[in-house]
Amino acid sequence: MVSKLRFAFALFFAFSVYNIIYSQDHSEKAKDTTALNEVVLTASLITTNLLDAPTASSFVNAKKIHETTPQLSLKEYLGQVPGLFAQNQYNYNQDLRISIRGFGARASFGIRGVFLNIDGIPETTPDGQSQLDNIPIGIISNIEVLRGPSSALYGNAAGGVILMSTQEDLGANTLKFRAMGGAFGLAASQLTVALGENKFKSLWHFNHSVSEGYRALEWI
Repeated sequence: MVSKLRFAFALFFAFSVYNIIYSQDHSEKAKDTTALNEVVLTASLITTNLLDAPTASSFVNAKKIHETTPQLSLKEYLGQVPGLFAQNQYNYNQDLRISIRGFGARASFGIRGVFLNIDGIPETTPDGQSQLDNIPIGIISNIEVLRGPSSALYGNAAGGVILMSTQEDLGANTLKFRAMGGAFGLAASQLTVALGENKFKSLWHFNHSVSEGYRALEWI
């Protein structure tokens, strides 16, 4: 009889200790939860939450990447997008070559089958070819990528759509300068000026890049 009481007491004590440890661990895990910021897509033509969008889409916050990249190619921002492949990153003669889910992979250079749009202005010509030479990478705020048939919302773009938005302002009367140098004669500088007074607001961005390349020229 005494052994049964001891066994019951030991079982009760072990169960009580387990409940205390479990409740403490559960409360600590509850405190570690992090609330994610809401991400809204505008590329779907109707403002939609990223988690609720019925399309294969991606959102890239370019402003958070600016300080960690040389800002020489758009590939630095699109490398994290699934289903998107970029080539000729620093071949300035042929421009960046982008393909989404295989569309555009057969193009020898440039971008075909993918629609580009920046601040509502199409960068894709009527024949389906796009170029990135005139896109100010240094002031891009976010990039939205639609993959697959949902790109038909923007017309003749079977492969996908890349929508870019630039920063509207940096604050009233702000001056921002950035300079970078590297091997093979690389030198890049940027100057961004934001002016604002009452209802007037403007943003000026200047960019200059020079590189000799790693291939030595031979004159015959």
